[in-house]
Amino acid sequence: RLLKNGIFSFFRNSLYYEIFYWDADKVNQITNNENRYFRPGEYGPPSLWNGEIAWREWEEPHSQIFFYDGYNISNFTHNSTENWGPSYNNNQLAWKAVVNNNGQTSIEIFFWDGVVTRQISHNNSLSCGVPSLSNGQIAWVANNELFFWDGLNIHQITNGQLTPMDYPSLYNGNVGWSGWDGHDYEIYLWDGSRIIQITNNDVDDLSPALYKNRITWEGFDGKDTEIYLAVNDGQQAFYAFDE
Repeated sequence: RLLKNGIFSFFRNSLYYEIFYWDADKVNQITNNENRYFRPGEYGPPSLWNGEIAWREWEEPHSQIFFYDGYNISNFTHNSTENWGPSYNNNQLAWKAVVNNNGQTSIEIFFWDGVVTRQISHNNSLSCGVPSLSNGQIAWVANNELFFWDGLNIHQITNGQLTPMDYPSLYNGNVGWSGWDGHDYEIYLWDGSRIIQITNNDVDDLSPALYKNRITWEGFDGKDTEIYLAVNDGQQAFYAFDE
């Protein structure tokens, strides 16, 4: 997965997944989990920004968020609940964690602004998906709806339609996601005021990633899965390229 200023990947060695980071010069092994168990997938992938990485790792008896600052690994969270799905950007961190509200359990979104940690969502009975963080704003999925926190208020982007999959992509107030149109999954973009449909075909388009005026995703071309790109022309339209 390519993010800002580097690439990281997973490699499984026996029972353990390790995190590797390519800094455009060499491959660096970040973790060496002989005693701890890291696993990607439903817990969310590692999150990279400017050579620093956050990820979820098991630390008996709970999942915690760990952080690599370019030199050392440390616990970011060290609490008595489950923590997953970190998203790190611009020296800030968002993640989801289990909250117990008078015996009622939910999974909520938390945000560290560089100084203070606070709970962003208060769903009580809903379970929030893995968040996407960009410049102090957060997008996530809960109860099959897409939500966006602008730093002050939470906005619900979808309303019973275009059911989003988990893992939306947020960049500077724009949110991309893979949503169900009643036939298959298509790529959609919310530009802060309206929803734009990027794809319209008969195959599933998944895993969008936003950066500046570009959005990429994966889709099946009839033979195998390919990576697609759409570029905003600076006016109203997105133009898609498949090569």
